[in-house]
Amino acid sequence: MKIRNIKQYCHTDFSCNKFSAFNVGSETWVLSKSDEARPGVFERKVLRAIFGPTNDNGEWRTKYNDELYTLYKDSDIITYIKINRLRWAGL
Repeated sequence: MKIRNIKQYCHTDFSCNKFSAFNVGSETWVLSKSDEARPGVFERKVLRAIFGPTNDNGEWRTKYNDELYTLYKDSDIITYIKINRLRWAGL
């Protein structure tokens, strides 16, 4: 899927769906510290495509990570994966 189509695809269902690819297999994933960075980078890339740039005093810039998570108002994907893994284990 191209990045310009992500905004159209995810904007309506993004908050309730999270990412279906992460939802399916995340219960059994073993994530090392280096592996934890990749889903977070992907999540922020999608959030930047959805929420778009910010206009500061007539100059356009990309949103910072804290601005993205403030707008999104949900936990990040790594926390979501860890909660799913605990739920799958029965804890």
